[in-house]
Amino acid sequence: MNKKNVKLCKCGCGQPVKKRRDGSWNDYIIYHYKHSEEHKNKLCGENNPSKRPEVRKKISKKLKNKYKDTTHYMQLDENKKKHSKIMKKYKGENHPMYGRKHTEESKKKMSKSTSGKNHPNNGKKLSEKTKKKMSEAWNKERRNKKIYLSEEMKIKLSKAFSGEGNHFYGKKHSRKTRNLLSKKAKERFKNKENHPAWRGGVSFEHYPIEFDKSLKLKVRNRDGNICQNPECNKKIKNGDVHHIDYIKENCCEKNLITLCKSCHTKTNANREYWKNFYKKIIRLKYE
Repeated sequence: MNKKNVKLCKCGCGQPVKKRRDGSWNDYIIYHYKHSEEHKNKLCGENNPSKRPEVRKKISKKLKNKYKDTTHYMQLDENKKKHSKIMKKYKGENHPMYGRKHTEESKKKMSKSTSGKNHPNNGKKLSEKTKKKMSEAWNKERRNKKIYLSEEMKIKLSKAFSGEGNHFYGKKHSRKTRNLLSKKAKERFKNKENHPAWRGGVSFEHYPIEFDKSLKLKVRNRDGNICQNPECNKKIKNGDVHHIDYIKENCCEKNLITLCKSCHTKTNANREYWKNFYKKIIRLKYE
C-alpha cells in the first residue's frame, strides 16, 4: 500500500487507522484515544449529563414511545440469531479471557466499585407495588412458556446441592449465630401480619364437624391414595386432604383433593393459580 492511502494513529503508536464508509479516516484506533484531565472532569462525577434527572426523563420518554406498540428488538428471533452468531466467535480459545485470571488488585477494584456506597442500589428498597408487578410478570411468563424443570435438571441440582456438594456439608452454626438468627426472627415477626404466610388468622379457625376421618377416607380412596399433582403422582398413605377454595366450611367432595405434604405446602403461595389448577383436574374426574 502507498503511504498516501494510509493514515497513522495520532497517539504515536505507528499503527494504521481504518477508513470510514464515508471515505474519511479515523483519527485514533479504538482504545488508543486518551481523554485530557479537563475533558474527564467535565464528564465524570456529578458533571456527567446522564446523571441529571432532566436527561434521564428525556431518555425514558423516547424509549417508551419507541417500544410502546412493538416488542423490544432483542426479543425478535432475527436479532437473537444474529447475536448468537456474534457470540459464537468469542467461545473457547477465541475469548479474550481464555486461560487468564483476574489479579487480586483488579478483583479488589471491582468489588469496591459495586459494593457498599458505590453500589447503584445502595440504600434503595423495592416498594410493594414493584414487587407485585415483578411476581405477576414472572408467573405469567412461567404459565405461558410452561417453564418447568425437567427430571434430568432436578437430578443434577439435587446432586450438586446434596451431600459433599453442599457448601455447608459437615458444618454447623455456632451458638452465637443461632442466638443472633433467633433474635432477628423474633424482632421481624413480632407482629404476625409481617410474616409472608399470614392470611388474616385463617389458620386458627376450626374445621367443621363434617370434615372428619370418614370423609377424608372417601376422598383418598377416590383418588387411589395418589398425589393428584401430575408432576408428582406419588403413592401416599394418609395423605393430606386439601380444600381447593381455601374455605374450611366448604367440605363438598368436589372441593377436596389428596396431596402429599410437599405439594400441599406449595398451595400456600399463588393461591389463585393452584385454585384453577386443581379445579380443572376434578372436573375431568366427574365429567
